Amino acid sequence: MIVAQSGVGCAKWHSWRYSACQLAQPAKRTTFDHTSLIVTSSPQFPARYEAVECLGKGGGGEVWSVRDRFSGELVAFKLLREDASSSEVLALVREATLLSGLEGLDVPRVQHFGCLAGTNRAYLVRELVDGHSLEMLYTVAPPEKLLAAVADAADVLTRLHRGLLLHGDVKPANIIVGRDGRATLVDLGLAAPWQQGGAVPQGLTPRFAAPELFQGARLTPRCEVFALGATLDDVLQSVSSDLRDTTREAVRAVADRATSKDAAERFPSADEFAAALRAAAGLPSSGRLSDERVWPMAGIDDTCSDLIDRIDALDVSGGLIVSGPSGAGRSTLLRRAAWSLGVAGRAVCLFERSLVTDLMEALDITTAEHDVSELVLLIDDADALKPHHIASLDGLRQAGARIVLAMSGRGEGLPGPTFALLQVPPLADDVAEELVRRVLPALSDNLVRRVVEMAGGLPGRLRTLVDKLTGQTVVSAADFESLLEDSDHSRRHSILQIHEMLDRGRFEEAGVMLEGHQEQRALGFALARAKLHAGRGNPDAAVRELEAAQPQLDEADVNEAAAWHVQMARAHMRAGRYDESHLQAKMALTRLGGDILSGVAAPADVAHRDLLADALSVAGLTESFAGCHDAAAATLRRSVEVARGTTNDRLVALALVSLAFALQRNENFDEAQAAYEEALEFSEAAGDAGLMTTTRLNLATVAQARADIGATFKHLEAAVDMGRRAGQASNVRQALLNLANLDLYLGRAERAKSALDELISQHDTLPEAARAQLYGLQAQHAILV
Repeated sequence: MIVAQSGVGCAKWHSWRYSACQLAQPAKRTTFDHTSLIVTSSPQFPARYEAVECLGKGGGGEVWSVRDRFSGELVAFKLLREDASSSEVLALVREATLLSGLEGLDVPRVQHFGCLAGTNRAYLVRELVDGHSLEMLYTVAPPEKLLAAVADAADVLTRLHRGLLLHGDVKPANIIVGRDGRATLVDLGLAAPWQQGGAVPQGLTPRFAAPELFQGARLTPRCEVFALGATLDDVLQSVSSDLRDTTREAVRAVADRATSKDAAERFPSADEFAAALRAAAGLPSSGRLSDERVWPMAGIDDTCSDLIDRIDALDVSGGLIVSGPSGAGRSTLLRRAAWSLGVAGRAVCLFERSLVTDLMEALDITTAEHDVSELVLLIDDADALKPHHIASLDGLRQAGARIVLAMSGRGEGLPGPTFALLQVPPLADDVAEELVRRVLPALSDNLVRRVVEMAGGLPGRLRTLVDKLTGQTVVSAADFESLLEDSDHSRRHSILQIHEMLDRGRFEEAGVMLEGHQEQRALGFALARAKLHAGRGNPDAAVRELEAAQPQLDEADVNEAAAWHVQMARAHMRAGRYDESHLQAKMALTRLGGDILSGVAAPADVAHRDLLADALSVAGLTESFAGCHDAAAATLRRSVEVARGTTNDRLVALALVSLAFALQRNENFDEAQAAYEEALEFSEAAGDAGLMTTTRLNLATVAQARADIGATFKHLEAAVDMGRRAGQASNVRQALLNLANLDLYLGRAERAKSALDELISQHDTLPEAARAQLYGLQAQHAILV
């Protein structure tokens, strides 16, 4: 079996693949030979690692498969040459440090870092990828496997980009293909944080570097797309004769676009490249990016530097407690400190529970190799230490070792001199809030702050809370609290509670609650079913439901009858029948004892007053749709006035959204934006997911009119997120249409396609206007690809 890793910075592996490794290469691609590499000699590895086989050698050093005696697992040991430059050593540090701050990247995890005793040769130990570098497979693997590996590498690169990292050295030698055919990226020694405007490249492999980089340009995602295209071109040169003409031409077109000299003509992102390659080669979608997310461990650099300084300052037999509650990031801090000390040549050993099966044996292996007085021992999860572990560590400390323990407490009861204490601080509020917004874009600023507050700024707890909230309808603080208490709103089935859910835009929950009342024909249930139909984007079904209940109006009280007319007005308005909607709104006002033109004093009856504000909102909106902007603004300002006289936050939000919409249609964007933003606050207070979705959708339109693309995406993504979780089908559809339109405008065909595919699946339920918009977007997409 061959277990391969990267080429340690060498541009090609061909030199050692044929000569040093003596691999037999068949003339035609047939089967994959897993014969092991021949090992002639090995460096003097640390006692912890037992050499298994050489995986590759190059100008930068060598990579070995070794067995970790602490865990019994095979790992990759990447060893630089003895005269490696400081920049090459820093590349190892950069790879380890960048990867330590992210979870979910789907790249090999770095486990250990250090220098060989007596040689100062820097090494890095990481998870082993069971497979071969892509270029090793050029003559032995079928073309489909090679092309799929490039697409897989693009998926991994997409995840890196989403984690705000740029790989910096994408090439065939750094793409490892596993036995299952899936590929990953290794060698992140040239990686850099992705910042606005790109990053300064740390090194270039000429064959795979974008031309603008040689002219001093910064590294960007389009530069990485060029590297993917050059890699694809490399594959094509090997397999071209084995591809059908049509496939070869289609794949060639993908490679040509990706490697265009003009960066603007390349695919705008790695996921667009992957989608185009799979379509050209007839490969299935990987599904690799669907439900995974990347979690940055941000805001810990200062604390890490402090920890390293504190460890450096420890005297012989000194001790340090790294204290913090569960989720504080102690493990990441300890890992980074161990790597920094290791590359500096310190005799350091990190003991992580997941990588050490027997602590006593691991301590024996470590102390047998080093002078105890030079040792720095870092113990993670020290709360789990048994008395005999503590006794052994105390003995080593008395012999001169420096001991660093990461634990939740302050080390009370530990033997020996008092340990120094480093308390891990929480994340800064702005850092923690940004982490939450990246995963839950629909949350309001108030709720984001509430999540951070509940997590105490601790990254682990923050992730737990966000995981719990993901996929849930969270609009108000009450929603947040009830979810944490595992409340189940779906158990409430009274008609008042159903209407409460509907009025708050909770259509999924309301639908579940209505399932047990299908036979109820009372007017209250008919109104509820009509609200549900309209909210789910089926206004004609709402009209039919209301028409079936119309005979009950003769015996209904004033408020129920007015509510019927208001719901009928809203259903017709959603269907685009504005004249009929306006008529129904006027009839509702008539039943309530007023009309649009006359000032109406707010009645004492709460329900009566609420309905009056609601009816004025619908009437004003229909006037706006009819082009009567001044009349609409006047009516809607009265609606806001009446609503403010109620105790109903939802009605205030509804009136403000309606007023803002009319102002927006009249291109009064400043006042419209102010009204929308105030409506968001009242919607949140009311817990109305529907209004929040609508408001976000309209704020996106205002932002787009002002050419603020960033704010447009922010509001549209929030609208889709909230709308999906609340069952707001019509608003989700409109947000997807707008997102697709914007993505096409920016040339992001694949992202637009995902929205278009979802809309196409709903084709039969789309209103005519939405269908027309969808057809136009499909045509634009076809032209773009």
